Amino acid sequence: MLADDATEFSKEFYRDLDPSSSFRPEGYLDRTLEARVSANGRYAFSDSGPEDIAGQLERSGTRAVSDQARNTLIHNTELEGGKWYRIASATACGFCRLLATRGPVYKSAHAACASHDNCQCKVDVVRPGMTHTPPAHMRGWDTDYRKYRREVIDLGQKASLDNIVNAWNRGIRAELRSLGVDDSHLNVA
Repeated sequence: MLADDATEFSKEFYRDLDPSSSFRPEGYLDRTLEARVSANGRYAFSDSGPEDIAGQLERSGTRAVSDQARNTLIHNTELEGGKWYRIASATACGFCRLLATRGPVYKSAHAACASHDNCQCKVDVVRPGMTHTPPAHMRGWDTDYRKYRREVIDLGQKASLDNIVNAWNRGIRAELRSLGVDDSHLNVA
């Protein structure tokens, strides 16, 4: 099963971050995986499900495997007492960019791996004694956050995370379209 492969890959990745450590990562047993995949399958084949059944199943399956890899990293980070951070793709949506700007602060499994279909984000680990350097494509996102927060306020809207993320998504879509890049992966309104 692909989830088993994702678990083993994540354990090896965690080990390789600090090969000299005596800590030995362990697998994470996601007791919700089967139920989530089944529920997605039932939805895909229901009367209210999407027209693109195969695409829906592929996206939800990919999400389940990615979640298993993320959860294994998170589990071992909790066991060892490290922290983790989100690495969003260069074309990530505003929600993912917002989470990624926080750096290695996540202590909640839910916060570190919150995802959506087509999410390209990864979770990276800062083991005890390590430092965090965000990827180059994430530089400037703190400035973008402040820009879109100011935009929301200037429009007379409440500076809620939903409003800021929506403004950021509009900005990302406009930027991608101006570059001729498909923006359908954003999976946002």
